Amino acid sequence: MKLIGKFLITGGFLILGACDGGSRDRGRSGPAAAADAYQQSLAPAQQALARHPRHPRLLQVLGAIHHRRGKFREALECYRQARREDPEAAEPLFSLAEVHLQLGENAEAMEAYRQALPLLPANEKGRALFGLGQACFNAGQFGEAASHLRAALGAGAGGAEVHYQLGKALDAHSRGLKSIPGHEKESEQAALEGIQALEAAVAQSPAHAQAHFLLGGMYQRRNQMVRARQELETFRRVKPPSEALKEEETARAEVTFLARSLVQIAGALIDLGDHGEALALAREAVRADGSFVEARVLEGRALLKLERFDEAQQAYQQALDRDRDQAESLWNIGKIHLRRNRVQEAAPLLLKAVEIRKTFAEGWELLVELSQEHSLFADRAEEFATKALGLRPSPKNYSNLAMVCFSQGNAEKSRQVLLEGLKRYPHEPELEEGLRALQQTLKR
Repeated sequence: MKLIGKFLITGGFLILGACDGGSRDRGRSGPAAAADAYQQSLAPAQQALARHPRHPRLLQVLGAIHHRRGKFREALECYRQARREDPEAAEPLFSLAEVHLQLGENAEAMEAYRQALPLLPANEKGRALFGLGQACFNAGQFGEAASHLRAALGAGAGGAEVHYQLGKALDAHSRGLKSIPGHEKESEQAALEGIQALEAAVAQSPAHAQAHFLLGGMYQRRNQMVRARQELETFRRVKPPSEALKEEETARAEVTFLARSLVQIAGALIDLGDHGEALALAREAVRADGSFVEARVLEGRALLKLERFDEAQQAYQQALDRDRDQAESLWNIGKIHLRRNRVQEAAPLLLKAVEIRKTFAEGWELLVELSQEHSLFADRAEEFATKALGLRPSPKNYSNLAMVCFSQGNAEKSRQVLLEGLKRYPHEPELEEGLRALQQTLKR
């Protein structure tokens, strides 16, 4: 089977390789590390940068550690350095925009978001549009803010907060238009759209206090007093957490701060080939916060790089014990089974992983091979091949879909797929050969 030994996986999944490494203790972990989580995070990041000077990924990680601790000026300097080292990367620009937004530097935030947008992949543009909308709102550009927030929703940035911010922008835009003679109709349209956005926010998050409060005010201004009272009563019922709970959450956040920092550094080191150090940091993250799923995932990823497959499978299984839909863990346990020719055990895990990560082209391609070579998921073979082709319109995927269609008795559709492929890739040998073979078969 061609793909059994193929372990280089892209599209947000993982990557297998080889090296060796150990682990060591940096001192206190778990709750005892909470008080100095920031300092404990800085040390390994700075050590990694000493081994890999000026590397943009590590500069980005160091910036994120400063950023999450509220050290905004230090974060800005790291992100600027990361951008200088890799001018084509979107993440430093996006991070610069986020810091400027938090500092209230709206013009700088808008400029950075706009520069980041063309560099971001389609599935990540929504978060930049959301930030751009917030910066425009803060700058008093309410109509433009609403446009960007609508676009964020269109780009897949869902959730109650996006709808709330859109409702807030539309409410402000509506009130601004109402003060301009001749714009009453546009004002009313904006208000109605704002109410719809806020209703969507509270439908998705019934405890969103700000959305209930703003919705109550909008209904009040429209003299819909029953609805206004309902929303304001709901707002009053949504209480902030008790002080004891706040303290508990703060302590928990500190533990997660350290674990997240270690995971980010470990991920960067894996990309740099520093697999042993990455494993050590991932295991420190597990010790700091055993419930942090990403720590187990990074441990598994590092172990795969070290070709320690039994240990990798165990780490990934521990991640799945906490999150049964953790796609990387499902995928890589499946790949480990494939490596050992345990196809029946691998297949359901691979299928579930790909159905979670629907834009993972290699996943659909592997499912096509499983269906063709092992008669697994035979009734879904055309679906798999169609999705693989949609995500990656390569000659191989045109050929695979044509073969699947032919094997299912649909010779005409097979011919159409091959012709479409040849239109895109004229004189492609694999497609020309497939079309000739199909035509010869039909003549018999």
